[in-house]
Amino acid sequence: MRYLYKKISLIVVLLFFLTCITSKGEDEINVLFISSFEKSIPASVSLERGLSKAFEKTSQRNNIFYEYMDFQELELKSYYFYRDYLKEKYSNVEFDYIVCWGFNSIELLALYRDIFPDSKRIFLEGSKEMDRKELYLKSDTIIKTVPEYSATIEEILRIKKTEKIIVIGTTDRLGQNRVDILEKIISGLKERVEIEYLLDKNIDEISSKLGRYSSNTIAFYLLMFSDGFGKKMTPYEISQIICRDSKVPVFSFWNALLGSGIAGGNLISFEVIGGKVGNFIFSGEDERCKKISPMGVAYDYRALKKWDINERKLLPTARVINKPPNFLIRYKMEIFILTAILTFVMTITFLIYRQFLMKKTNKKFLVLYEEIKKKNQQLNIISELDSLTGLKNRRAMDKTIIEELERSSRYGEPLSTLLIDVDYFKKINDTYGHSTGDMVLREISLLLKQNIRSVDSIARWGGEEFLILAPNTDLKESRKFGEKIRARVEEFEFTKAGRLTVSIGISQHREGETFNRLYERVDEALYSAKAKGRNRIEY
Repeated sequence: MRYLYKKISLIVVLLFFLTCITSKGEDEINVLFISSFEKSIPASVSLERGLSKAFEKTSQRNNIFYEYMDFQELELKSYYFYRDYLKEKYSNVEFDYIVCWGFNSIELLALYRDIFPDSKRIFLEGSKEMDRKELYLKSDTIIKTVPEYSATIEEILRIKKTEKIIVIGTTDRLGQNRVDILEKIISGLKERVEIEYLLDKNIDEISSKLGRYSSNTIAFYLLMFSDGFGKKMTPYEISQIICRDSKVPVFSFWNALLGSGIAGGNLISFEVIGGKVGNFIFSGEDERCKKISPMGVAYDYRALKKWDINERKLLPTARVINKPPNFLIRYKMEIFILTAILTFVMTITFLIYRQFLMKKTNKKFLVLYEEIKKKNQQLNIISELDSLTGLKNRRAMDKTIIEELERSSRYGEPLSTLLIDVDYFKKINDTYGHSTGDMVLREISLLLKQNIRSVDSIARWGGEEFLILAPNTDLKESRKFGEKIRARVEEFEFTKAGRLTVSIGISQHREGETFNRLYERVDEALYSAKAKGRNRIEY
């Protein structure tokens, strides 16, 4: 009875300990950010940076997870795929907030409320609202970015004399939305500014067009995700090509494009958006709909100089990137001359010192050469061994395979191949951990080495698979050999894992047969052994 009480007490303590380490702290916030776009595009990078900075500033413990759906891949992966993927991946995580950015991620969470039913949902909307508002819950928060596009155009016209605006964009769902917004803003300018649209054009057509306009013309880039020939590209990559080939300054309203060659202006900053979303989460506010401004004035110094835009016209609050320090500009000729002199002096000094070192080290050269030769030999040996088991690796076994096949063909001697797989090895890792799995692989490697002949070759072929080449061994003999190995493994008591079994596929080399075909047959035999219940041999 006393023994039973001890067992019950131990179980209670263990359950309490597991509860403590798996439960989320009361003051800890878990946030999942789901984006409809690719992780690599500058907008995603900037928004993630803004969120991360906001989370780093707070003293409250927090964890933020990022998922990128990539809306261009939705033709291959449906909402069902992402729903099941998210539920499976985060089944053990309790999220306080789910932040969705982009139409597809918002629709996903709005349509499938069972994914994270207890989490507070924040939908980050752009200039175009979600069509199916009935899918929103009363508890959902909509953070709406309200870009001041008119301020972007006004800033451009203020710093650059403009008689014509070339609008570059697309007419897909999001692209047409951007075109419509810009059309409303510049419609009032048509009396004094000529407007021309280059929509759904390929990148060669755009570059050709922008190479033929006058000096009082500007281009306004509304984002593209393809080069027009079917190749997917990021808006930043396309902007780099357009700005490189253009004979007129290129503007946009996306801060994420700054550095690609656009001049700048009053831009939408995704880092600002991310920071404000993060601040909203930690502020404790509970608004149904919150509007935020994502704008910030920024310019690229190199583009300003290229298009002869007067820097004095910029607002005092404007941020200018790629601007060299004033000291370097003022004294660039003096710095160049001084650098040239120092380089010459250092080169002469180096050559003299090098000659001195060569004379000094000449006597040691032969000794060092021999040491390096020995080290290289040691490295060659190490490079052909599997670091975990000490057996040959696949690279080393490839050489042995070539040699054995040539010997078998030359002398007409039989050659058999055994492919060995540890049964249910994944279960060992899942149950006892990878350190125990590694121990099992080392023990079974030693066991196999002890039970092969000196003329046989063994290698760790991959994961829990081992390959044995048995020269001068026909199929009948290799079956006996394989049965011996199978029995020895079955009788062996492995550390922590206990008794294990292996499945073995056997195949004898046929005259004129390549190793690839030989391996296909032995692999099929192994597959058959596993399909028929494991712990057996098939040939």
